[in-house]
Amino acid sequence: MSEDKFQENKKFLKRYKPFLRQLKRLEERLYQLDDRIESTHSARITGMPGGGIPRGLNDELGQREELEQRINNLLMESRPIKHEILSTLDHLDNPNQANVLELFFINDMDLYTISENLDYSFRQANRLYKEGILNVIPMS
Repeated sequence: MSEDKFQENKKFLKRYKPFLRQLKRLEERLYQLDDRIESTHSARITGMPGGGIPRGLNDELGQREELEQRINNLLMESRPIKHEILSTLDHLDNPNQANVLELFFINDMDLYTISENLDYSFRQANRLYKEGILNVIPMS
C-alpha cells in the first residue's frame, strides 16, 4: 500500500518537470538564435523593398518570434500545474521535506546537488525526499 501511495504521489509531483525541461531547451535555442542575430552585421539601407535587411536575418527574426510564442504557450500551460504542486508542498508539515521536494520537482535539481546546497548528507536529503513524497496529499 505504501509503495502504491509513493508512486501515485511521485507521479503527481513529476507533472511539471517535462514542461521545465522543454522550457530550458527552448530558452537555450532562443539564446543561440539571439547570438546569431546579434552577430549579424548591420544592414545597409537601400532603395529596394525589404529595407536592405538580409533575408537570413528576416528568417531568424521570424524563428525568434516563433520560439518566444512557444515558450509563452508552455509557460501558460505549465503555470497551473506548478501552482498546484507548490500549494501542495506548502501544506506539508515538515518544511525540510517541502524544500527538498520543491528543489527536486520544481527546480529540477538532483538529490546530490540538493544535499550540497542545503548542507545535508545525501542520505538525509534522500530520506527527506522519500518521506516528503509519502506525506504529500495531492489537492486534485
